[in-house]
Amino acid sequence: MEMRFNLDSCNSLVISDSTIADPRPNMSHGCRAPDEVAVQFVHVPLGSSDGLPDFVQNISLRCGEAKTIASALMTAAQNAR
Repeated sequence: MEMRFNLDSCNSLVISDSTIADPRPNMSHGCRAPDEVAVQFVHVPLGSSDGLPDFVQNISLRCGEAKTIASALMTAAQNAR
């Protein structure tokens, strides 16, 4: 399962239970253990002529960490209403 979120015109977030490919050419794919969640944050400069990102952050979260972050996001979203 993979979910992609366009946060604004320059930033996107990808969350997956599989390894996420790095969008930059000639870069290796991210790595993760079988029991981890892959997270990728990508920034593409506004007006980029080639559409290539200037910043990519790949992280892996243990399942418990991912659940805690998801719970914190849900709580914050409910409080923001």
